[in-house]
Amino acid sequence: MKAAVAIFCFFLTGSLFAAGTNSLDPFVDPMKVLREDGVLTVSDGSSYYMFLTNGVFISGPEWMNGRVFEGKWTAKRFLPDSFESPCGCTFKITAKMSWATGIGRPPEYRRIVLTIGPGFKKGETRKFAKQSTSMFHCYFTIDELVEIPKPSE
Repeated sequence: MKAAVAIFCFFLTGSLFAAGTNSLDPFVDPMKVLREDGVLTVSDGSSYYMFLTNGVFISGPEWMNGRVFEGKWTAKRFLPDSFESPCGCTFKITAKMSWATGIGRPPEYRRIVLTIGPGFKKGETRKFAKQSTSMFHCYFTIDELVEIPKPSE
């Protein structure tokens, strides 16, 4: 039994380091990253989702083809700001959807809800939407992506 536990711990430790996660790194609150860096960028490997402190939201494909979203966001943290421990938050986004190639249907509008958990900054910088940004590595879910009428300006 002890050998099985030791082997499990060995593989768990190895997989954490292989994934680039130091188990001693503290989790970081996504809203703290947004306040400090002026931008929060997450990716699912296919698309990026960029939140700027002025309420602007930009999303697009990591490669050459796919959907592009441009709009505004609001957020609600899971815990009040008075709590110091890192926690996640839910972003509600209203955005215009178009296509990266510029070819396709006329613009449509979407409401998107993303829940972003605490995560890690690892110093990885990438360039999206003509802006260099540090990537925030975390778990996140797209809770809603629905078509809406064109919002009033």
